[in-house]
Amino acid sequence: MRRSQPRFDSAFTLVEIMVVVAIIGLLAAVFVVRYADQQRIANRTIARTQISELSKAVDLFMLNNRRYPGTLDELSTRPSDAKNWPSEGYIKNLPKDPWGNAFIYRKPGREGRAYEIISYGEDAVEGGTDFNKDVTSYDKE
Repeated sequence: MRRSQPRFDSAFTLVEIMVVVAIIGLLAAVFVVRYADQQRIANRTIARTQISELSKAVDLFMLNNRRYPGTLDELSTRPSDAKNWPSEGYIKNLPKDPWGNAFIYRKPGREGRAYEIISYGEDAVEGGTDFNKDVTSYDKE
């Protein structure tokens, strides 16, 4: 004859499940905040890289044409007075900054510079601090 074995139910209590869910939620919140900051930092780095490439194209335009372009559009669309125009232009397409805004080109630039290229940053407004700070062709960041 078989004896019945005592049966032990091994289950989690509601309190234990709530604690685990709370911990997972807290870890997810920390991850999301850190990821968002990393994306914002990456966007500023992308803007600096794009401005650097545009600056190289502007400088090359100057070397070939003995003048700076009047607008950034002259880097991809040949102006009538351009000499030594590369077959592909100086850039194929004029990029937008990482926030989807057009780069600002000033000729002459501020502080005695021949030109400057600017992205107004995340807020798309001139000036700002932190992630809203402008990214310019003369930044040393």
